[in-house]
Amino acid sequence: MEDKFTKPKKRKNDEIEEKKEESKPEKLIKKEIKLSEKKDTKYLMEEKAETKEEKKEEKKEEKKDEIKEEEKKEEKKDEIKSEIKRMKLEEGKTYFFICYALVCGGKSTFFNQIKDLGKENPDKYNIQFVSSDEIRAELSHQMQKKNPEKTFKECFDKVGKDTAKKFDQEISKAIKTKDNKKINIILVDKNYPQGIDKFLKFFCKDLSSQYFIVFIPNISSPINIDHKNFPFSLNYLFQCYLRLKNRHGHEVLNGEEPEAKFVYLSFFKLFQNFDFYKKICGDTHYSKNVFLQKIDFTDESKVLEADDETKNFFKNVIGPMKAFDKDIFFKNYEEEVNKYFKGVEEKYEGKDFFEDTREKIKKEIRDILDNGIILEK
Repeated sequence: MEDKFTKPKKRKNDEIEEKKEESKPEKLIKKEIKLSEKKDTKYLMEEKAETKEEKKEEKKEEKKDEIKEEEKKEEKKDEIKSEIKRMKLEEGKTYFFICYALVCGGKSTFFNQIKDLGKENPDKYNIQFVSSDEIRAELSHQMQKKNPEKTFKECFDKVGKDTAKKFDQEISKAIKTKDNKKINIILVDKNYPQGIDKFLKFFCKDLSSQYFIVFIPNISSPINIDHKNFPFSLNYLFQCYLRLKNRHGHEVLNGEEPEAKFVYLSFFKLFQNFDFYKKICGDTHYSKNVFLQKIDFTDESKVLEADDETKNFFKNVIGPMKAFDKDIFFKNYEEEVNKYFKGVEEKYEGKDFFEDTREKIKKEIRDILDNGIILEK
């Protein structure tokens, strides 16, 4: 007899049914899990797609920001350019372009590039070129023809006064070619280490239409060694020397000639304690018509400091030597000069230490021709 409070025993059929009932939810759960996994995958894919879109948008925004930054930089450049006062080159006016440089200091490259740019625009520019070296070489050859027993160098040394006279005549001829419908540029290929006062007095006849643009090296740091100041850097001094050493076929001076270093250092000596601004833009009634322009004749990206060898060289050679005193130079200084410049060659020659600046010069010339002279006194 079963107690009414006692649970009845399960039958087999009931157990099977219960098992079936229990198994149903498991399948459903698995399906639900699969569905949820699918949903999760779909959600993740959608989320990834959204993330990709967001990233694309972010990149777009970043590009926009970059463009804005570049535009701001360009605006700043334009502002700086607009702040720089310039004098545009005008038709009917004459501009004398004068270069101050050492031997192999970049004058020929500079003048040749201006001549080439002038040929590209013959209707805009009237460009005349007068070279003291070319005139002297021509007169030397003429004298040698008349005196075959003399060497070219002997003739060269004797035609100095005639060269100066003919040079002035050629400048006067160039001035007379003035074209009122063109920009007139006279390229003056001659050094004036004592200043250009005499040149101005002789040739500046019309302050309303004549301007004198003096191009000087854009240097990193002027030389100041042993109380001796020069308006050139060691970079400039070394690069000009290396160019001279490798110069061949020049009418006047080549690197292999015994006198090459003597002439080079003599010109350098002439610029001792030389101030471009005082010597060129001094207080004269011509001053308002004279402007200095800096040009990258040499690579000045590295600032070279004077080592002990250089300090001794300036103390023992550059200081006491006299410009163009040949006898004393070869007697007292030749050996030390050769030793010093051999060291310069070993340090810097053929090692791509200095960059070629010809393309940079060309851009600077174009900027001047297109946008005018920078009014820097």
